Parts: sequence; structure tokens; C-alpha cells
Amino acid sequence: MRSLDAESAFRAYLEQERVELDSVAAASAFRLMIGFYLSERADDAAAIEENGDMLLVQWGTYDWGHGPSFEYSMTRQLILAGEDDDDSIYQLALATHFEPSHETDLLTSGDRWCSSPADVPEFEIFIAGLPATSWTNGRSPLRVTLAMDNAG
Repeated sequence: MRSLDAESAFRAYLEQERVELDSVAAASAFRLMIGFYLSERADDAAAIEENGDMLLVQWGTYDWGHGPSFEYSMTRQLILAGEDDDDSIYQLALATHFEPSHETDLLTSGDRWCSSPADVPEFEIFIAGLPATSWTNGRSPLRVTLAMDNAG
């Protein structure tokens, strides 16, 4: 896979897994993104040792122009090999959005990176222990978004 094709490759992965993006639960979304990360390498990304292909989990209440929502998301960050400016950084973000509430305020906000496929087991343990993970379990998101953007 080429880095710039990550979104279409992920959509094909969802199709292969017979998953409808609009109805995916947060826990399933994360399992899918991790599965995609482990199975699909980006040919043109910088080496893993150079942080060329990483995962990021994030949570918190944000307003990105559509009104506030509690966002629980996973992003795959790809940095093109041989490039050294911010324009070479691309992010494929899969986000589940929930109605903000006093409960979600108590979850605060945060993030954590996973630098390589070898670090995935520890990353999954971290995610399983997050209060945000427990809170989202069994709740249907208001919406699910998938976007590929240049981070530069």
C-alpha cells in the first residue's frame, strides 16, 4: 500500500471484514484499525525505527466545527520516506463521536502513541485499561468519521 492510498485501503479492509463504518462501535473500530496496521504496511513510509508508521489513540471533548462531542479515536500516522518537512506527514483518523456530558468531562482527555507493530500488545493493554474504553463499551456513537489528512 502507498501512504496516500491508506484511506481507500482501509475502506477495502472494512469491506473484506464485512463492517459498515457508520455502525461500528468504538472497541470494534480500534480492533479494525489495529488489524489494518498489523496487516498492511506502507511501502513508501519511513522506517518503523524512524517513526514512519505509528498509531495514536486519543480521547476528549472537542469541537471541530460540528458542535462539541466526546471523541474517542485512533489515528494512523504515516511519514513519507526521504522527506523531512511536515508536508510529508499524513494521518488516517477513525473517530467515534458521543454526546458530551458530565460523565465524559470526568474522562478528561489524553493520548498515547504506538511506535511499531511490536508495541501493539502493550498498546492494546493500555487501551483496555482506559476509563474512556469502559465508558464507550455498549454505547452507540452519534457518528463515526474516517478522514485522511496531511498533518503539515
